[in-house]
Amino acid sequence: MEAEVSSVEEKGSLVVDALAQNEGNSWAGSGANPWHLDSNTESILFLTDMSDKPAPIGFSITANGVHYYLIDLTLQPHETRMIDLRKVRDAQIPDFKGNKIPAGVTDGSIDWIRLANVPVSGRLMVINRQAGMTSSYDCTNCCCPGQFSSMSAQPDIFDAVLMSEFSEFGIASFADCDNNITYYNETNGSTWASSDPSVCSIAGPGTIDAVGPGSCTISASFESPGWTWDGGECFHGFPIQKIGYSNDTVQKPFFVKVVKASTSSTCSGASCLMQLWYQVLDTNQVPIRTAGLKIVETTSMTSASTCTGNFDDAGKWQTDTTGTMTTPDNWWWCCLEGANCYFYFKQTFTVNGYPVLIINGAYNGSYNLATIQCSNGKSPCPTVVPQP
Repeated sequence: MEAEVSSVEEKGSLVVDALAQNEGNSWAGSGANPWHLDSNTESILFLTDMSDKPAPIGFSITANGVHYYLIDLTLQPHETRMIDLRKVRDAQIPDFKGNKIPAGVTDGSIDWIRLANVPVSGRLMVINRQAGMTSSYDCTNCCCPGQFSSMSAQPDIFDAVLMSEFSEFGIASFADCDNNITYYNETNGSTWASSDPSVCSIAGPGTIDAVGPGSCTISASFESPGWTWDGGECFHGFPIQKIGYSNDTVQKPFFVKVVKASTSSTCSGASCLMQLWYQVLDTNQVPIRTAGLKIVETTSMTSASTCTGNFDDAGKWQTDTTGTMTTPDNWWWCCLEGANCYFYFKQTFTVNGYPVLIINGAYNGSYNLATIQCSNGKSPCPTVVPQP
């Protein structure tokens, strides 16, 4: 979820000589402003962190009843960030809820609020190319930072493949004084736990290893910072801890797919060598790690006439996320000159003892069957007919 944001210096020489702030001196930090886009009008939000600390920002765009959230927006100390609403709209990138800003929409509003006890200045500029700056909106009178209200682990339900790695996100929600809700990605700042480490183990913040079949509950616990204000004009806070849960299932790998990744063959006269690489994929055709997987290949070969051959089932599997063999399976054969012959090999796989589906181009089935046909034994001799 990457926002179209950039440094203010990239927008040319536009300078806004006005400090927009609220909540008293140096307490700047929230805004709720209308925007407009057409062929002559641009809407650009400028946010400035006026402190020596990072400033996480809760940010949402509303248009045609759709709420769109940025959950990874953080200003670095003294950074000015520019958010071009046209670019954000036109990018059509879904947020963590799957929402998109309606394509071509011309009007809406933005809400932003700081989520840390640091001053942030912000101003939305609605600029008409012919008339110059027609509107300028500064902050509202809403107290901030936003008040931590809930925590969730997303997605809240996940089906994983055995021995795969999957991701959860810790999403914290915050409310302003008008009860507008915004969200922020607190994955790295959360404490993660699994109800059953023999099914799901925690490999890192939001990173889960599916180590055994069964069900587990993943929890993300986040404690909001405490806020103390001199004078207490607006908001008193104290640390609050909330926990979000995801109920996950690890499936047995009966639907894992073994795919022929590539094939090479070389011939010298009547002697030929074919090399086969395979790859292990999940049901979404995504390569999975083979670390910890027990992959067993069973091979049989049949020949006729003067064809001879043998199959070296010595392929070695990688342990990284590509799931591909590092050393291929080798298949040698020899077809004598003038001979008219064929032979084939049949190869099956199991992963952790479960049969898997083999994909070979447009063919798929429970085994891989490759046939070699020779007409006269002269190079190039083989005609390969792969078929599950």
